[in-house]
Amino acid sequence: MKDFKLNGTIPARTDVENEAGIKDNEIVKAYIEQVKHSQPMPNILETNAFWAPATATLEPIWNGGDIMKILDKAADDIKLGIAQQSKK
Repeated sequence: MKDFKLNGTIPARTDVENEAGIKDNEIVKAYIEQVKHSQPMPNILETNAFWAPATATLEPIWNGGDIMKILDKAADDIKLGIAQQSKK
């Protein structure tokens, strides 16, 4: 709570929803509500191979590119990245 009060950092604990400052903050309340519908990201090394290929899909898809070709290439790049990680 001290970090929240000093810096506005939303606490990672779920038991602070009713603390003063948290329960009255519309932005924090919206964030807490959204977290209730989320899933944690896997904490595995292979996740690192996902980010660059996934990010590389955003602009071409936005610009009207062939979505399946773009996503298929990303999937291939992710598989390659995982394979390369397992060789290290």
